[in-house]
Amino acid sequence: MTAPLWTAQPPVTVSAPAKVNLFLHITGRRKNGYHELESLFAFTKGGDRVTISTAPSYSFSLEGPFAEALREAGGEGENNLVSKAVRLLAGRAGLEAAVAVTLEKNLPVAAGIGGGSADAAATLIALDAFWKLKLSTAELEKIALELGADVPACLHKTPLMVRGIGEDLTPVKLGWKGGILLVNPMVPLPTPSVFGAYKDQGSPFDGRIEDIGSLLAGASSLKKAHNALEAPAIAVCPAVREVLKCLAPLPDVQLVRMSGSGATCFALFDSAACAQKAGQRLKAQQPDWWMMVDTLE
Repeated sequence: MTAPLWTAQPPVTVSAPAKVNLFLHITGRRKNGYHELESLFAFTKGGDRVTISTAPSYSFSLEGPFAEALREAGGEGENNLVSKAVRLLAGRAGLEAAVAVTLEKNLPVAAGIGGGSADAAATLIALDAFWKLKLSTAELEKIALELGADVPACLHKTPLMVRGIGEDLTPVKLGWKGGILLVNPMVPLPTPSVFGAYKDQGSPFDGRIEDIGSLLAGASSLKKAHNALEAPAIAVCPAVREVLKCLAPLPDVQLVRMSGSGATCFALFDSAACAQKAGQRLKAQQPDWWMMVDTLE
């Protein structure tokens, strides 16, 4: 019996960058309970890393600074989106899931920056290459949507206008380049809790954006939009307000906002150098908070 082509293949490693919601509007709610949104996604360069290698049977291992936090949250083994992605793609391809997966967890858990979704997307990309499936982006998107609303977008790793429940993706170009400072108060904030608070607050749905181009001209133009989940997140986790309060007065800051359902917040700057300088200043004030400086373009 001839062995599959990938049995002698070297490991494949794919990055899983942080997903940042530069704004997030909620435009409605479907009968099945899913909320419809309009959101501008951008992706950092740094983030988690997923490595696929040959193994006699499936195994999943965690490493990195947030590995233990993910274990404590019950995200090890079959409960992890990475494991679900492996099983799902293997089933579609008619293959045994005979691979070893290592997730290097560098991003905080339950943090509003798409860590789990990005990890699942990176796993699909890595397995497609490892198993030489050569699936199209459209095919991967269909599989990704079964794993979660944000997973299809995370396959792209480039700026996207996202609508619907995450399945309507339109590539866009930011009209600016700059630095970003991501900050998390090290308080996990589960998405269901935030959406529960959103429902309790009875906020009206946002109207549909007619001119997306006006929001892409520069970082400051994003002030015309907002994150509809920010107030509900603060109600559940007051530490979010403290992070925003600390980010707002930093030198050269262009925009301060919460990402996703929180608790990670971000500040935009004209350059990575400005973001780095601001991050150093804030780290001296809040040494226990997680921070990451990166670039958006």
